[in-house]
Amino acid sequence: MIIFSETSFQYCSILSSIVSKIMKQRSKKIIDLLKEGQKNNEIRNDVEAEQLATIIMGGIRKTILCWKLEGFKSDLNLEGEKLWITIQKLIKK
Repeated sequence: MIIFSETSFQYCSILSSIVSKIMKQRSKKIIDLLKEGQKNNEIRNDVEAEQLATIIMGGIRKTILCWKLEGFKSDLNLEGEKLWITIQKLIKK
């Protein structure tokens, strides 16, 4: 599920709360995975897992936003794969 319409929810506290909860849950999952990778010496540990999660989630957000603004014409799977390859290069030890 893709949720990046926070401006649509900003005036509805119930929806804002739901979206915030979803974002926090996803962020926690990513952070937990990153910390596990750091513990296993698979992911660099000179950068906090929380900051890496912000970079990852921000990259995903930008990729989806560009796809949306381009009228859904670009290949989202290809752009996602390119982003993932770049993220791996940045976070792997």
